[in-house]
Amino acid sequence: MTTTSSRLQSLLFRPLGAALLVAGCGSSALAQEYASPTSVYLQWGSNSESPGTSALTIGATAPMLPGREFLGARLHWDGFLSQWRGDNSAGVRASYTQLGLMPTARWRFSEGRSAWFADAGLGITYLDGEYSTPDHTFSTRWNFTQRVALGRSFGEQGRHELSLALQHFSNAGIEKPNPGENFISLRYAMRF
Repeated sequence: MTTTSSRLQSLLFRPLGAALLVAGCGSSALAQEYASPTSVYLQWGSNSESPGTSALTIGATAPMLPGREFLGARLHWDGFLSQWRGDNSAGVRASYTQLGLMPTARWRFSEGRSAWFADAGLGITYLDGEYSTPDHTFSTRWNFTQRVALGRSFGEQGRHELSLALQHFSNAGIEKPNPGENFISLRYAMRF
């Protein structure tokens, strides 16, 4: 097994194990308690291809079409502010601020009665500077983002959530080069 594969597995499975342990301590709840989320969250992610690059994110979600479903999913907006930190192309620590908005679909298992959920979203982001690492450089500040996550609600009325996600950022080939970046992220959210 390569060092990169071991590092990727470590980044993925350690947070997943912790998330499942904490989430498993929660109480079960009714489907009505899991309505489309209005929440605030804190998220930490690690870049799977540029070791040492991480992102700390604060965000909020709000229902897009309250009480309605689309293809069995509830839709919500996900707005966020992130701080990326990592070595730039000169090998010097640098930080980048990112603003993003992402429409997201959430599916609950067991016809909406399960505490477990899956999210999928596609949105747009803006970085305040030219993002570069020793290996590559983004050609645009505006980029698209895709996020897929698996999570669980827990606590009184399912108000708390933990999710593990894979999130991709790139300009979708609008301008070259388009190396893209992938982050594995752990999110804690509190619903209102």
